[in-house]
Amino acid sequence: MNKLTFLGLLAAAWALVCGDALAEPLSFNVPAGETNAYTSAIGSDVTAITKAGGGRLHLAQGTTQNAFAGTISIDEGTLGADTPPNFGKPTSVTVANGATLDLSAIAGNGSAGYVQNLTIAGYGYGDAGAFRRASGNMQDYLLKNLTLSGDAMFYNSVRCGASGGTIDLGGHTLEKRGGGEFLFNGAAVRNMGRLIVNGGTLTIQGAGCRFDGDESNVLVAKSGNLYLWSTPGVAYAPKWTLAVSNSFTLATGSTANGNAWNGPVEVASNVTLTATFFDPNASITLALPGR
Repeated sequence: MNKLTFLGLLAAAWALVCGDALAEPLSFNVPAGETNAYTSAIGSDVTAITKAGGGRLHLAQGTTQNAFAGTISIDEGTLGADTPPNFGKPTSVTVANGATLDLSAIAGNGSAGYVQNLTIAGYGYGDAGAFRRASGNMQDYLLKNLTLSGDAMFYNSVRCGASGGTIDLGGHTLEKRGGGEFLFNGAAVRNMGRLIVNGGTLTIQGAGCRFDGDESNVLVAKSGNLYLWSTPGVAYAPKWTLAVSNSFTLATGSTANGNAWNGPVEVASNVTLTATFFDPNASITLALPGR
């Protein structure tokens, strides 16, 4: 089977005249500074989509819904879509260092799990986030299995997250930015490196949400909130340190052992940590630097 490659403006022009579902491996090279919309249906026989070039490729509404269920590799620039059917149901999506998967144009609920396996590295194209999500509603769990191949940053301004599945951080750092919420909803988090909350809210909930790692793991709270809901305290981070470097809120629901955070909590000088406990028996122990 031949591989079809679209270069620059040719890709946009081709999309305007092709209405039939394609059944070929597809490669798009969109130069930096250009945005191409691909509106043809992508056939179920397509085994792979590759995005190259520093520009943006947008999978827009075609004549029929995409039946694509192969792999997506975003090697450079940005790949986006405006509805889940346009994105298809890929078996895996890999985002290289410096590239971005941008699903911020997808609005609404009902898209849970359409990114089954996502592997990302880096801070994204133009340091805007390797994964972006900026529209939708408050119940959007769009990831299942997440793997970091290097330090990575998510940017989201709504509630989105991982429902079930496995989050494998590979010893790297996952940083959450933006005013929205990222939710680990019952996901098993493995090979922890460092979590950074730098805006908005990180929520950990569900009895299936288990973390591993040792005392070298640190959850850095730069700004925003950390919510721990309906999960036994032992499931969070038995040996981690919560390092609060800016004014921050820690809130918790029910806990099994009365402690909202099982590891040390270090609060920088002149910084306020606000702890809200819905369980009257919950508490935290502060391990202040130098004390």
